[in-house]
Amino acid sequence: MSKVIITGESGAGKSTLLNILAGKLLNYSGSVKIAGQELKNLSSEQLRKTITYVDQIPYVFNGTIRDNLTLGEKFSDDAIFQALKRNDLFDFVMAQKQGLDSSVGEKGQLFSGGQR
Repeated sequence: MSKVIITGESGAGKSTLLNILAGKLLNYSGSVKIAGQELKNLSSEQLRKTITYVDQIPYVFNGTIRDNLTLGEKFSDDAIFQALKRNDLFDFVMAQKQGLDSSVGEKGQLFSGGQR
């Protein structure tokens, strides 16, 4: 696993590139390859397993904290707790009335921008 930073002048296409990589922009010209495979030939599942794009404005799904952390995949509570601890979020989540199973509200409205 690696982390990559995309930098450049304003208007250079950073956001466009990231939106293409995240699968948000499908009608682009040219070629984008990931591990030698053309991006357009990858399924959305393959793409999600390969790339994570954290937008400047976080999107929070209606549901619980757990739902938003696991995105439909199965993880043990211990694995989730370890990830929360590594990211200094464990105390915040555990302070919620129902812990991992606390509702985040529609679009995360029950939390501040920073908490989202």
